[in-house]
Amino acid sequence: MEKQSEKDIAKRLDVSVSKIDRKLNEISSHNVLRHSSLPKYMNWDEFKATKDTKGKMAFIIVDNQSGNIFDIQDSRKSRDLEKYFRRYSKTQRDSVKFISTDFYTGYIFLAKKLFKNANIVIDRFHIITQAYVALNSARVFLCKKNNKHYNKMKDLWKLILKNENELSDIKYYNKHFNKNISQKEMLLL
Repeated sequence: MEKQSEKDIAKRLDVSVSKIDRKLNEISSHNVLRHSSLPKYMNWDEFKATKDTKGKMAFIIVDNQSGNIFDIQDSRKSRDLEKYFRRYSKTQRDSVKFISTDFYTGYIFLAKKLFKNANIVIDRFHIITQAYVALNSARVFLCKKNNKHYNKMKDLWKLILKNENELSDIKYYNKHFNKNISQKEMLLL
């Protein structure tokens, strides 16, 4: 799919921009589902929102069992999310078993406050992202011009991030080590 403005769509279909606007509003209002109960296993996250939302970020709830989007809120602010989740009874909220989220303390605090029986975990994507950023920051910090291993760390950065099980035992010539060496041996030096 391509990103297109309402003006471009109207021009392509030879209709007015206001007709496109009306149709898009009509479609979006029909697709809004009002759920009677919360999913037992939820994933919470945020994403960059469009200009018509309350803030710069919107809040998404995914049903982890079905993999489908459960709902999207136009604000990720705690007070708005608390108001949203309080629409559901305490019994329904207590039936939620698992909430996966990122490191944002607002979500964790809200989950503990409103979902007393839910296990709250940080999703693996955010954990891996944090580990990658920390590892790369350490590499960049060590990659100073006066470091004798500067060129190795600069040129072999992908090797540092590679899964240990995917490292090769095959030896080949490497200019930084001036000898035949395997990927596993490179990381040990």
